[in-house]
Amino acid sequence: MTIQEDDFLLEPSRAADLFWDLSILVKVKNKETKEEREEMKNIAYGITLEHAIRYIANYRVQKNNREKALKMLDYLKQYSKELDKLYAACRTEPKEDLDTGD
Repeated sequence: MTIQEDDFLLEPSRAADLFWDLSILVKVKNKETKEEREEMKNIAYGITLEHAIRYIANYRVQKNNREKALKMLDYLKQYSKELDKLYAACRTEPKEDLDTGD
């Protein structure tokens, strides 16, 4: 099973069950043509889902503030907000299946 969003990819680790390999979306610049493209780059191997969520939250804060210097309190507020979003998604109950009349 793979877990994928627009900006990250979690794949089961080959090292052990219950661990994940995390890739994030990064911009890559071609040295010859100077053109940029986006691709998934692996940044962590064999991590728990909890650690993956924390990496993703940190990545999103960094991505949203590339050109800024943040104060620690501002970073922590944004990081906490991203964590809350991810944990809220984990707590979302699945929608009930449509009744097929069976």
